[in-house]
Amino acid sequence: MKKDESGTECEAAALLDQLRRGLLAEAEAMAETALAEGKDVSPPLMTSLQTLLTSAPPGTTADLGELSRIHQAFARIVHPATPRAILLLKQERRRAWFIRLLGPVSLIRGLVIAAVISVALWIGLSLTQAADGTVNWTCDYGIKLLIEELHLLAAAGVGAAFAGLFQASRFVTRGLYDPKYASSYWVRFVLGIVAGMILALLIPIQSEALGDMGAPVLAMLGGFSVAVVYRILKRLVSTVEALIGGDLDARANAAIETEQARMSEALGRDRIRLGGALLKVQGQLGRIENEEARKLLETLISDLLGTPSAGGSESSSASPREPADESQEEEQTEESG
Repeated sequence: MKKDESGTECEAAALLDQLRRGLLAEAEAMAETALAEGKDVSPPLMTSLQTLLTSAPPGTTADLGELSRIHQAFARIVHPATPRAILLLKQERRRAWFIRLLGPVSLIRGLVIAAVISVALWIGLSLTQAADGTVNWTCDYGIKLLIEELHLLAAAGVGAAFAGLFQASRFVTRGLYDPKYASSYWVRFVLGIVAGMILALLIPIQSEALGDMGAPVLAMLGGFSVAVVYRILKRLVSTVEALIGGDLDARANAAIETEQARMSEALGRDRIRLGGALLKVQGQLGRIENEEARKLLETLISDLLGTPSAGGSESSSASPREPADESQEEEQTEESG
């Protein structure tokens, strides 16, 4: 038990020390950026940071509390830039100059390399006679068809790399880049290549303005905007579903209308039957001198049969009642009760 407790204490101390080092590194990077950009940094804040930077013992609870306060203060100063992005850019500036020449972060460098390869492949394949800007699957085959498809693939890669570089560079410039989203850029790059191939090969778009280079231009546009290709495919799927499922919808609507008509007819018959029964009850209650009960019954009959209550009362009073013996009256009274 003592060994387990000591091991847990060591792990907790290591985590606290790691947290302290991370906060301290971010605070130092934010201080350098704020001073370099001429932002308003109070001298007491810099003094507190200097005290923490020169303190030798590992951080305690009070030390972490003070460090957290300083970290939040610098984060408000450098806003909208994030502490993680500022620290990452500081670490990347320590790399060799020829590496930083391709971009400030690894994502930008990777997209630049992908863009250079795509452009070189596109230009190189454009010099061949096989890459004429059109793809005919029924007539072309072999090496010629392969070169044409690689040409479109390179064009889609150019568009996808351009879109990724444009978006990522904006976040890096504003200090909002987060390395945890780096994989999403590469996913969008692959989606752009696929979207460019789909737009150039599978979706028939004819335009005189594009000329002979229609397919490569469409591939580049598809690589640049994946969302447009997705909306086009979704619209095509909706159109096909409407064409296929039109008869089924019509049949379903006809069945619903038939069922509604049948239910309305049955409801009308039930109302007439109930109205007739109430008329019989009204005839039996005619001898009772209860004006309120008679008016209530007339109102119910008029609501069921859709006739005014006054007319209904006149017709009921004018119509002669059939004579009935006492036994029938008792049975009807028991049934109505």
